[in-house]
Amino acid sequence: MSLNYLFPIPFFVSYKNNVKNFVKEVEEDVKEKKFVEGTSGIVGNNQKKWINLMNKELKEEIEKFSNSFGIPLELTDAWWAKNKYLGYEPTHVHAKCDFVLTLYLNFDPEEHSSVEFEHPAFDFYSFRGHSKAPFLIFAPKLETGSIIGFPAHLRHKTPLNKSKQDKIFIAMHLKIKDKF
Repeated sequence: MSLNYLFPIPFFVSYKNNVKNFVKEVEEDVKEKKFVEGTSGIVGNNQKKWINLMNKELKEEIEKFSNSFGIPLELTDAWWAKNKYLGYEPTHVHAKCDFVLTLYLNFDPEEHSSVEFEHPAFDFYSFRGHSKAPFLIFAPKLETGSIIGFPAHLRHKTPLNKSKQDKIFIAMHLKIKDKF
């Protein structure tokens, strides 16, 4: 049985070489205290800077993402997050946008757990007594430089970071352009 049969959700996967400059920008924000505390650790709140930077540095990837769905998209929000030791993000969706694009700046597959996506039928199977339906969870294989895009309504979570290494990523909201 193929993954597409079990998890027929459209994903976009790409890769960005050399993300060190982005890590330097995150560290600059940390030094300037441009962040807020969260369940995951710290989250950047200098959105205007990150929207401009992502539109410039990830223009090609954003266009590929938009083209992969055949829908013109525009970047509306961007921020970074550092999952500290024992940091996590509970199951959530992104209600302010249509799609999400995430670039991983520091992700060691030996140390970090991947983001986990829930199939829309997850609640149905859980309600019917299948409390652990692993075939309804998708955790993509990630590494530093991985980019993953997905529909914003798809429930997902970041499991507990059991590593002493920070997991760092940039998240972006994209909306469908009004006129296409």
